[in-house]
Amino acid sequence: MFEEQSWRYKGYSCSIEMEIEYGEPTRAFHIVFNPEGNRLYTNITPYDFNPHTVELWIDAGCPKGRCIIDGRDCGNWTRVSLKLLCAGNLKYDTLYQTEGK
Repeated sequence: MFEEQSWRYKGYSCSIEMEIEYGEPTRAFHIVFNPEGNRLYTNITPYDFNPHTVELWIDAGCPKGRCIIDGRDCGNWTRVSLKLLCAGNLKYDTLYQTEGK
């Protein structure tokens, strides 16, 4: 079963589709469309159900691909990595960023 939250933030259409098992959310699918209507690949951790994380991802400039720090693959974007990126305390390696992986 799925539940969905939808909202708008800074002109972006955002939604989180949550997979529900035994009455509890187990995975989240973060869906964002930019103001032009194009779907963006977020790669936010599927275990984060907080809409604020999606908003942080937008505030961080919609970073593409996986979180790569100092050449090390840190996996999906998390609320912590996005907060650090927004605050200017995290520099990530765009050379290894890949769309959709």
